[in-house]
Amino acid sequence: MTAVSETVSKKKRGRPLSRQSSELAGIPGCFLPEGCRRTRINSMFSQEVLCMFNHATKKIQRIVWGCTSDEIMSGSKDFGPGWRTYTPEIGRYIAECDDEAGDVRNCIIDARKRGLSWSDIAAHFRKLRLGEKSGNKSALTAALCRTINQFRKQFPKTSDEIVGDAIDDVAAIVFLSGE
Repeated sequence: MTAVSETVSKKKRGRPLSRQSSELAGIPGCFLPEGCRRTRINSMFSQEVLCMFNHATKKIQRIVWGCTSDEIMSGSKDFGPGWRTYTPEIGRYIAECDDEAGDVRNCIIDARKRGLSWSDIAAHFRKLRLGEKSGNKSALTAALCRTINQFRKQFPKTSDEIVGDAIDDVAAIVFLSGE
């Protein structure tokens, strides 16, 4: 059976490749981070953030990383908790925004000086990049059911009447405070 030109599309399909994907393709295999493609792409986004502070003063590096680049290179210290997990999100913002990297850098330095975690900083940049999230009825229902089920596991002798009364009380509190 031969392919008919009418049924075979020559259009590219799927997501367009990001700049990080292109850069990843140009890195020799021995220098690639271990893991799946998504892990490798995330490491490329982390590099965006790493490069912002790589040549900063030792004082700034201590504020942001909790150590200096010399200590990291020697192996005596490592990045602080959350760095590897949350910097890809910040890198995505840097890669997609038209904002200058200096503003992002100053924002990160200020946040770390105020004691914010990498999770909080990444959430801030994710909100800037994607906008505010809104929930829906089914997600809220599922969250409430999980909470009630967890409570019932912890306190199995709780009667259905008590659970029903508690739900009524919560509904009254939520709708009275919303006015």
